[in-house]
Amino acid sequence: MSEKMEPGAFIVRAIPRLRTENRKAIHSVYSGLSQAFDTYYEKKVDFVATLDSLVKADKIWTRPAKGGAAIYLPEDKPGKNISAIISSVLED
Repeated sequence: MSEKMEPGAFIVRAIPRLRTENRKAIHSVYSGLSQAFDTYYEKKVDFVATLDSLVKADKIWTRPAKGGAAIYLPEDKPGKNISAIISSVLED
């Protein structure tokens, strides 16, 4: 039997693969990720604790969402780049 993937790597790898077109995030529950995680690790690894450790390590970013959490890769974190907005406004 092959070695299981490290739990953090499983989640980080899942994000771009489970996103729907034109979306930067996945929903922890509605995407099926939490159920797939529990099945793959046979409920021996805590999904929420793994998410929390990834957030603390700056490997993912999450925000609360109805029924779970929206999970982003750090480069896809929503927010406005204020410098880019200022530059855009001031361009001639």
